[in-house]
Amino acid sequence: MGEASEIKTMRLPIQEYIPNRQTHVLNVDTVVNIICLYSAYQGDWLKALEEAVPLRKQGKSTRS
Repeated sequence: MGEASEIKTMRLPIQEYIPNRQTHVLNVDTVVNIICLYSAYQGDWLKALEEAVPLRKQGKSTRS
């Protein structure tokens, strides 16, 4: 569909920056937040992803 309409698509670099993630499925609001933070952090994917992706999806425990 994107190719027929000549719409450019890209994949977020989640696998490269959060390799221990438990799932690659994210809510739309999380994706939008990642993109906004990426812009705010002037292209720093790691900071944007660590702040926007929930800890449970980063493979990190929320328990002490």
